[in-house]
Amino acid sequence: PIVLVPGGTFSFNYNPAGNLVLDGGETHTNVVTVTGVDDEGTSDTGTDNHTITATDVAPVIDIVKGGPASIAEGGADVTWTFTITNNSVSTDPITVTALNDDKLGNLLAAAIAANGGNPIILQAGQSFSFNYNPDGNLVLDAGQTHTNVVTVTGEDDEGSTATADDDHVITGTNVAPVIDIVKGGPATITEGGADVTWSFTITNNSV
Repeated sequence: PIVLVPGGTFSFNYNPAGNLVLDGGETHTNVVTVTGVDDEGTSDTGTDNHTITATDVAPVIDIVKGGPASIAEGGADVTWTFTITNNSVSTDPITVTALNDDKLGNLLAAAIAANGGNPIILQAGQSFSFNYNPDGNLVLDAGQTHTNVVTVTGEDDEGSTATADDDHVITGTNVAPVIDIVKGGPATITEGGADVTWSFTITNNSV
């Protein structure tokens, strides 16, 4: 039993199982009550409270951009993939507020359309992926590279923002050239000889 003489104290620590989970700015207050009885049987009660306040942790967002590593010179229809992930602490959902590519432009509308027209709100650990296929072909020469960078911005439930970017490189691969020649001339000449002229047409049928 815990018996305290006048002026005596007793201290102990208590660590419950699991974690205390709070959102940024949220408080947790708990009150402890103690009752004691003296040697005459008279009881007394004391209480105290303690408040814990959660400090805000900056959100963490990530984006991964994918696509073909190479295309044949001359051009190809290219589709890029984008995966956005909320890597924040467990209490922070993130709303994607901006998505821009330095070559493809503003992609936020395309991403929202791929999400059924709904805002992209990611819980901690959740990802969202979509594809984007712009009009026309990407045209590269052999050995030429095309690099574009995408940047995503998100906001958590405390209004703090996070930004991430990723790039993707596509290289044009060599395609063998194609050349053609057509030779023409008279199909016949009279016996005894004739002055003959041949014609030649050379065409580049390469990409």
